Amino acid sequence: MQMQKLCTKDFFRKALIIASLFPTSIQAQVVINDDSELQELDEVEMFMIQPAELGDKIDIPRHFLSGAELERKVEASLGETLAWEPGVSSSFYGPAASRPIIRGQSGYRVGIYDGGVGTGDLSNASPDHAVSIEPMFIEEIEVIRGPAALLYGSNAIGGAVDVVTTHIPKSSAINPVLGAAEVRYDTVNKGRTGIVATTVGDNDFTVQANGLWRKTSDYKIPGKARTDDYDFNNRTRLPPAVPQPSPNPEGSVPNTQSETQMGSLGASWFWDQGWVGSSFTAFNTDYGVPSDGHAHGNPFGNSSFGPGPNDFVTIQMKQRKGDLEAELWPESPWLEELSLRTTYSDLKQDEFEGEFLGNHFDAETFESRIEAVMPQIDGWSAAAGLQFSYFDLFNRNISYNTGRADEDRLSTRSIGGGVFALTEYETGPWQVELGARGDFQHAERSDLSNVERNDTAYSVSTGVSYRLTEAGKVGLNLSYLQRIPTADELYVEAPHGAIGIFQIPNPNLNNEESFGLDLFLEKDLGIWTFIATGFFRHFDNYIFLENQGFEVDGLSAYRYVQRQANFVGAELESAWRLLERQNQLLTFTALWDVVYGTDTTRHQPLPRIPPMRLGGRFDYTLGNWELGIGLRHAFAQNRVPQAVFGTLEYQSPTASYTFLDANIAYTLSIEKVIMRIFINGTNLTNAEGRNAASFLKDIAPLPGRNITVGLNVEF
Repeated sequence: MQMQKLCTKDFFRKALIIASLFPTSIQAQVVINDDSELQELDEVEMFMIQPAELGDKIDIPRHFLSGAELERKVEASLGETLAWEPGVSSSFYGPAASRPIIRGQSGYRVGIYDGGVGTGDLSNASPDHAVSIEPMFIEEIEVIRGPAALLYGSNAIGGAVDVVTTHIPKSSAINPVLGAAEVRYDTVNKGRTGIVATTVGDNDFTVQANGLWRKTSDYKIPGKARTDDYDFNNRTRLPPAVPQPSPNPEGSVPNTQSETQMGSLGASWFWDQGWVGSSFTAFNTDYGVPSDGHAHGNPFGNSSFGPGPNDFVTIQMKQRKGDLEAELWPESPWLEELSLRTTYSDLKQDEFEGEFLGNHFDAETFESRIEAVMPQIDGWSAAAGLQFSYFDLFNRNISYNTGRADEDRLSTRSIGGGVFALTEYETGPWQVELGARGDFQHAERSDLSNVERNDTAYSVSTGVSYRLTEAGKVGLNLSYLQRIPTADELYVEAPHGAIGIFQIPNPNLNNEESFGLDLFLEKDLGIWTFIATGFFRHFDNYIFLENQGFEVDGLSAYRYVQRQANFVGAELESAWRLLERQNQLLTFTALWDVVYGTDTTRHQPLPRIPPMRLGGRFDYTLGNWELGIGLRHAFAQNRVPQAVFGTLEYQSPTASYTFLDANIAYTLSIEKVIMRIFINGTNLTNAEGRNAASFLKDIAPLPGRNITVGLNVEF
């Protein structure tokens, strides 16, 4: 059972989570009948500070997803779970590999964090790499739309996603033993998911155990996988000696199957002035990567020995992860809260083409951050923090050109640190915020070249807001941010067979610089809430992979280059309570967002920018029943680079699409057991939709009609 109490102090929002014990997908629904017997619990007050909460004092758009809404939206990947939040889309490299895109920013500009520290996976390096966070065990997601570099470092220059998982207990146990389980089935891919969670403990010590298994087949689509334009362009550019495209798959997208297992064990100790907890998590996933089905040449070699040109690519990832978290609330006039978050990850990832291993990655990550919050004095509030990170990556690339397996080995290492401070002054209706951060990175490549470099980055931000009334607020934020190039961008030369490119690094990259402005208006009239945001961001030395117009081992050569770029856009989100009675609630929510990205050096649009979107839905609860229906519409994306196909960057336009969704659920309470039966339907009209921000948009449309049927039980 989940209970929540919010406490507000002068500086930071504190969250009270009494029972953050179960996965999001199996959170209890509170059922109260007229003859129910209520049990009064002793009040337990636990304060939890998340790093993103420091953003309360920086006026940048932030969005939270939790509870029943998160339960309804949860998908097999973090990217698809957040794909229709305001200002957020997804990279969609198949259902298993999907990463959030924030305001058109992705990869190394969008940080994904678990309690303020990195996830230890390789998802920021390539869109076919999966995020190692299992959404079914997320309790809350916070999305920072816009620059989050002050809080997390330069790799969050475009935004951040910070999740709170259930692996470490953050509150003492309500009952000595609690348990939960869920099963669900998805029709679109014959997906089967099973989840278990249990909590054992008392007021002083709590243990949490979680487990998940998921298996899916190829997902269904309403028509053909590849677009006609894509097949035509490939037929015209392929030499006669190269095999032509295979038949266009219809009805499903081949090689999109997946299997995932995850388990975690965590424990926490609580006392009056704080708590400390740790967890161990094992995450295994094996998934296929969609292919265009024609011969690009062999990304792992070109000989009769080894994989064939049409063999599918599959990825196996295994991660072992340990986490430590602690919070202290000392009785001091100078220090209100002190928090620590540390993580260690050992990740191994293998990429196969057919049965042949082509790439092996071995990544070791250590990251830690400590934060201090000072109490408010004479209208001033302040907080400061330190962050340290270590990342070691070994890559073994195997080619089959000579009738045997040849290996290229590459090792890169980066060590980084950061210090940041935030302050706020409040007087009357005015609120002024200031923030600054400095980062350091040492990056090196350990092989025949043995190159290394040291970099520093500095970021500052200031914001001002004015409370128009008790229900309204307007404000702006100005920022200057820097991003240090990663070791991958500087030193890693390697084929990416799964996405059909050969990556060429650039050791001469300079710091990326960003100047930005964010405006916002908030209105809360009780039955109606409204948030409008607008933003502009200019980048100097904007780093991205650019097609060089030639091929290496049959793969298009892409090199990291730097240009100037602008991003401008807006987001609107609103909610109305249309009906509110004793046991009834009817609400309507709506969103609209748009972003434009421009390469101002070449005076043309940037590729893979999400289109304008519009969505709305009704939600109705009546006693133990929940019902919802909604529409999601993505407009056509015709603002694309116009370079000649096969040279530099090319992207075809993307057609608009509209998805119809609906859901129904019923919750039943029998003594101490709570059961919830739910049916969620997405894309009920079986419309064809293609994600303009995905590398796969022309070869793998979004999934067709899906009906999810599930049952969760808590006891």
